[in-house]
Amino acid sequence: MTIQDIKSLCLSFTLSITSLILGSLSPGGAYAFFQKHDDPTLGAPTREFHKEFLNAPLHSNELLDFLRPYKVVIIRGIFTNIYGDLSEKVQAAGGPLPEGFGNPFYHEKKWLRDQGIDVVRAKIHSEESSTSNGEAIARIVRESDKKVILISHSKGGSDTLFGLVNNPDIHANVAGWLILQAPIYGSPLVDCMVGCPFANMAAKLGFDLFQGNYDGLKEVTTESLEDYHRVNKTNIQQILETVPTLSMASTFKTPGLFSFSPIHKRSAFELLNRFVEFAGGGENDGMSPIKNACLDGTDCVRLKNFDHGHLVVNLLPFKGHKTHTRRAIFSTLLTMLKKRMINKISLENIL
Repeated sequence: MTIQDIKSLCLSFTLSITSLILGSLSPGGAYAFFQKHDDPTLGAPTREFHKEFLNAPLHSNELLDFLRPYKVVIIRGIFTNIYGDLSEKVQAAGGPLPEGFGNPFYHEKKWLRDQGIDVVRAKIHSEESSTSNGEAIARIVRESDKKVILISHSKGGSDTLFGLVNNPDIHANVAGWLILQAPIYGSPLVDCMVGCPFANMAAKLGFDLFQGNYDGLKEVTTESLEDYHRVNKTNIQQILETVPTLSMASTFKTPGLFSFSPIHKRSAFELLNRFVEFAGGGENDGMSPIKNACLDGTDCVRLKNFDHGHLVVNLLPFKGHKTHTRRAIFSTLLTMLKKRMINKISLENIL
């Protein structure tokens, strides 16, 4: 090990300890979740989102009618198999948990299925490598008798990207792709899980415990993903020319050290939010830096005061959205994707 390696490890360790101390000292604060913001610098997709969100109930039936000819495939993020499956097992055993508690996309999938939409959760190992999961996603698309709409969250975004890049034959069968809060260009959290003292040992132990692929995590470090995008730039551009795609990124700010508030007004991701910021990720949602969450070449919706879990699950007793609010946000993003899909279909008909 060189002197430079030792310095790098010391810096990573210092950042880890500093963020943990500051995060634990922060008593939280009462901040608004999901605020409408009219700042023109946020871009047209975000303004479009707010306009569509206000009309979400009016567009619901149109959206559902549009989705019925397709198969909707939901690709969840890292560790979701662990707490999602645990939630299902506890409920099945009669445990005192609310329906869908801690189970990402449970209510959204149930809503779509109850409305006659063919919707499935991709059966991937959420702690496997993106290469392996990408192949599993590609098989789902290849074997589908309908065109597929992909909805990927968190690491599921990288898994989906790998599947599309490595399997160009499936592109024609993908009708649309919605990328939600994905560290598509990496996150300091993943970097630390691989390279920080103690954090990497804990991560490896956790992956071994749940039979995950710790070495596969190296594929989605910031350095590895930057290389991946550089090497596959042309392939990714070709995907976006074929597949209508929409990105969504978000940020929230952990309150100051002297901003006291009860736990039901706090985010479950405050500690992680502080770490990503201290580690150089800048504004983030508690997992994905906003600067790394929008796939280049796509329209990107940027939401404020919105943590990494708010869209997909209610992490009681922490602050979260009601099911109907999550559904409205979810359906608004799908409505925006629908518009882009229709535009592509119309263009193909003209040509």
